[in-house]
Amino acid sequence: MQSAIEQLPKSGIRDLSKWLQEDLEEDWERQIAADLGSGKLDSLFDLQRF
Repeated sequence: MQSAIEQLPKSGIRDLSKWLQEDLEEDWERQIAADLGSGKLDSLFDLQRF
C-alpha cells in the first residue's frame, strides 16, 4: 500500500489524505452519536453541573 501511495502525484496524495480525514471524522461522529445514545457519556454531562 505504501509503495502505491508513494507513486501517486502530489495532488493524488492530497486527495487521499482529505478523503481519509473525512472518513475518520465521520467515524468519530458516528461513535460519539452511538456513545451518546447508549448513555456512555452521561457521567461527563453530570460533571458539567458542578
